[in-house]
Amino acid sequence: MILSGNDVFYKYVLNKFLKIGILHLHSSFVLYQDKALLFTGPSGIGKTTQAELWRDFQGARIINGDAALLRQLDDGKWWAFGTPVHGSSPYCENEQAPIVALVMLKQGKENELAKLDSFSAVTSCLPEFYRPQMDEETAEVFWKSVDSLFRE
Repeated sequence: MILSGNDVFYKYVLNKFLKIGILHLHSSFVLYQDKALLFTGPSGIGKTTQAELWRDFQGARIINGDAALLRQLDDGKWWAFGTPVHGSSPYCENEQAPIVALVMLKQGKENELAKLDSFSAVTSCLPEFYRPQMDEETAEVFWKSVDSLFRE
């Protein structure tokens, strides 16, 4: 079953996920050498294009072009999971993998890659997380999860 990102049921599920520390990130999820590469940024920035370049030139598989669920497993590692929502992207597979990189895409005159410190990474990526109005308990779980993800 493919759902719309505006689907009431999907939002209900995402709210339940937040309560247990599962994050929803607006991103392309690429599987490369059994690891998850996530490309995030605002709509239209080129997430799906970046995923397709990895597919075409590196042999990666595109799991989802629009969203991934992120969860910290018992071993402390963060994993990405495909979602049943894919926005305008045609890619939507039920796969999971440990996260090896989270890339924040920005427009620029030159191609460059720079490692962000934790604070810059959080502030850059924060708008791309699903964040409904949350009760205090859920907000605490959300912020602990985000902190853990960016420390990892």
